[in-house]
Amino acid sequence: MRATAANPVTTASAWASYKISSFRGSNDRYYGDWPAVAYNGSGYGVVWVGSNGTPNAENIFFENLSSAASASGMFQLTQHPYCRCTTAGPPNIVWTGSRYAVAWLDAQINGGQFQGEVVRVATLDANGNKLTELPVSLPQNLNSDARPALRWTGTRLAIAWRNWSNVERYYAEVSADGKQILTGAHLASNAEWQLANDPGFTGRPILLGNKIYLYDGDFTEMISDVAGNNRTPHLTWTGARYAAVWANTGNDR
Repeated sequence: MRATAANPVTTASAWASYKISSFRGSNDRYYGDWPAVAYNGSGYGVVWVGSNGTPNAENIFFENLSSAASASGMFQLTQHPYCRCTTAGPPNIVWTGSRYAVAWLDAQINGGQFQGEVVRVATLDANGNKLTELPVSLPQNLNSDARPALRWTGTRLAIAWRNWSNVERYYAEVSADGKQILTGAHLASNAEWQLANDPGFTGRPILLGNKIYLYDGDFTEMISDVAGNNRTPHLTWTGARYAAVWANTGNDR
């Protein structure tokens, strides 16, 4: 898994790329995938689905990075055991001004059997220590291949997600201190869906021919052409530059 950062209008050579993780588990469905990144004013918080070596178990991990790309600790946010199912789905992360918030799809397992998924939200301090965690939805069949939308509105966290059929959309709210305000059984209105999905900036990462590009509506610029299979990119805006993370498999996991 890799990360990169650059000024908003620049040439591709100005992007500085570096490897965050190097998972090589045994019989795992994912070694490290679906990363997401947020900026806290001086550094970056990165979350992803990965493996700690437990066969057929995916968990959510967090890494704290300084703006100079030095890591200061990796935290495993979930503790899923073996299961013949996807145990953790793609995470999302935002910075509220005082802490990180992470949302992900979490498998409910009973006796090794899959019982459905819930959306969970945790808050972390700037170093990655978990402060709070709670489920914001009821167990159901959710779309495991889609991140929950997550946005800090300035007063609360807005979270939205779809069920497995992609027909029904749900919405929940969590306060700044990690307490639930609005239950996740609530069907999202168009306004609520847009609120949770609005990233607050115009850029987005795209994949073209196995290379990752930045697209902001006015220009398309290559972020990385690292060898291997590049996928699942995620982008954030710091107020002065973009930062992107993505999964890379091959010789460089």
